[in-house]
Parts: sequence; structure tokens; C-alpha cells
Amino acid sequence: MTRYRRLPPAGRTLRRFARSTSWNVWKEALLLLRDLDINVVGKTRFGYSRGAQALQRAGVIWWLFFQQIDSMAFDVPILFCVFNRPELTRSVFEVIARQKPKRLLVACDGPRPDHPDDESLVRQTRAIFDDIDWECDVQLNFSDTNNGCRKQMANAITWGFEQNERLIILEDDCLPNDSFFTFCRQMLIKYRQRQDVMIVSGNNYPQADGFDHDYRFSKYPLIWGWASWRRAWQRYDLEMELWDLREVREHVLNNFTENPDERAFWQNIFDHQRAGKIDTWDYSFTFACWAHNGLSILPRVNLVTNIGFGDQATHTFDPQSPMANQKTFELTVSDHPTHIQRVRSADRKIREIVFEPPASARVEKPVRVSKSLMKRLLGLSLQKIS
Repeated sequence: MTRYRRLPPAGRTLRRFARSTSWNVWKEALLLLRDLDINVVGKTRFGYSRGAQALQRAGVIWWLFFQQIDSMAFDVPILFCVFNRPELTRSVFEVIARQKPKRLLVACDGPRPDHPDDESLVRQTRAIFDDIDWECDVQLNFSDTNNGCRKQMANAITWGFEQNERLIILEDDCLPNDSFFTFCRQMLIKYRQRQDVMIVSGNNYPQADGFDHDYRFSKYPLIWGWASWRRAWQRYDLEMELWDLREVREHVLNNFTENPDERAFWQNIFDHQRAGKIDTWDYSFTFACWAHNGLSILPRVNLVTNIGFGDQATHTFDPQSPMANQKTFELTVSDHPTHIQRVRSADRKIREIVFEPPASARVEKPVRVSKSLMKRLLGLSLQKIS
């Protein structure tokens, strides 16, 4: 007959609690323990793991801890950047509201003077945040004037990180699923001290591969739903002044491009971003990551879909784009990469999907075709290159 050692009183308390606690609560707690690098494995002479014995000895404390987990709101601050699309904003906000974040920051640009409908649409968008029905520290940053996408987004993210060490950042057309928030929180905890990890992305493009684990590392900081740390954003410079330094420019192009066409493409992009000819903020972040050898975390499945393709968009105009309205999937992370290094073969696949022009046109007109492809897939409004 098998004999079991009787649990101490604290352990019996924990066992009684375990029987009445949902698996989701235990799963969340165990994931948190693992990501905090607490050792919960290893056999002892009694057959118990060291982590199990520790839980037994501190059963009452852990009981209180699990109760807190079961009832607490989402503890990662969320920055929500909106403008003049109330219907899209409401759709994304409904998902955010399900998480009940303890802190919500909302940044909204002002109406454009040459767009008569903006004033009403911006007012409708802002009114969505008047009635928040959970306990939440709400911070509002509503601009009276229009700053434009480039300046507004950069300023909003800087404002968010001035108040918080970590953030999840969503725009009004980036619709996440529930797994996105858990994934971001888990990665923000696990890699909080890794200077070479600068962004957690919720994106996985169609046909992208290279996932031997539940996520991988990439050179591409994909920003349709993402998270990061203040330490990473402090390296951001919208004006990209470091691009003027030859050694930095050569470091970026030599280490993050793999062929002459890719090198020409990114040199062209960074030249025009430095000159202020592209109305976007994110190329400057790509440059900041590459200049500091920063990597991005990409999930094995897509967690965020862009629902904003169409005439009202700032950049993403083509509703038939393969990047529009991608399916999302739930993800529970249990299989972590053993090494922090980018998967070059998988990054090449992203380059083929998003950035690379057709082979027949690359040699003759690499920059013009690349620009055209970017405009079709990502809807980026690049000013005419003279």
C-alpha cells in the first residue's frame, strides 16, 4: 500500500484552498513564479519538490496571495492612442475593459483644421472614456491642436513612459485578443532586465515561420499592439540624430541587413525618416533598436489584428491588403526559447512578406519598388522622393 506523508497544517490549508480554486488561478500563479525565476522544481528525499515544500510551509501566505490574484485587476498600465474613429476605438476599448487595467492612459490628437468632420469625430471618440465602470486610475492627454501622426505618437509614448516603467501600447485600429495582455505581462516580467530585448510584439504575420517555441526573437519591432519598458524607450529619438554618425550608420546597415537590396531599402527609409519626410514615428524606433542591438519578441500565433484598413486610415488605406483583419489565436506560453538570439531564417520570411520587392524588379529599381510594396502592404504615406 502506498503511504503518503501527512501535510503540515499550512499545507492542509493550501490543499483545501487548491480544491476550491480554478485552474486558471493556479496557472497564472505558476507562470508568475516561473517568470520571476523562482525554483519550483527538484526532488527531495521526501519526494516533494523544493517549491512544493516551500508552499506547504507558507500555505496561509500563499492562500492570501492566490486570493489576491483571483480578484486583482490587470496590473500593467495600458496606453491607448486614439484620434477620430469612434467605432474602432469602441471595439478596442471593449477588449481593454475586459482586462480591467488598474491604470489606463489615453492620448488623443486634436482635430485637423482642414477636416470639418474631425471636431465631431474627435469629441465622440473622447466621450467613450467618460464612463469607465471599474476602479481605474485614468490619465487623459487630449491635445487641443493637431500634431500629426509622427509627432503625436512619439509624444504620447514618451508621456506614458514618463509615468510608468512598463507599458502596453495600443492604437485605435489594433484589436487584441485576451491572450495578448497575458503574453505581454509575462514577457515584460521575464525579460525586464535584459537590455537586448526592447519590445514585446503581439504580431505574427501570415506564413511567418521559425517558431520552435511559443515565441521567438526577431530584429523587426512590429508595433500593431506591443509592449516595452522605459529603459528601451529612453533610447528612442524621433529625429534620429545618431544616423548622422558614420559608425552608427555602418553598424546598423552591416548587422541588420543581409543583401544590397535590403541595405538600399533601409538606408533610403532612414535617410527620409531623418529628413522628416515620412509621417510616422515607428521607423525611428526600428533604428533605435538596431543601433543598440535590440531584439523584438514575436508570439508563435497572431494576437492582434488591424481593423483600420480603409479610407479613414492615416497609413493603411487598402482594405484588400493581406495584412488587414488577420485572424487571432489564443496563446498560453509554456515553451520558452533557451537562447536570446534572432532566428535569421524566420526574419527573412518577414522580409519577403512585408519588405522585399519582386525579384524581377530588385536590381533595376530596388528603392522605388520597395516603396511601392510598403505602401500597398502597410499603407505608409511616403512623400514623393525627388
